[in-house]
Amino acid sequence: MFILGMIAGAAVAFAVQAFFHQYKLVDRNKDK
Repeated sequence: MFILGMIAGAAVAFAVQAFFHQYKLVDRNKDK
């Protein structure tokens, strides 16, 4: 169960990181 929680946490962290990366790219495109 603990390992499952770690995997879920890593997946969420990865999704959040990817989301913010995409969001920053969109912001840069709006500035142009």
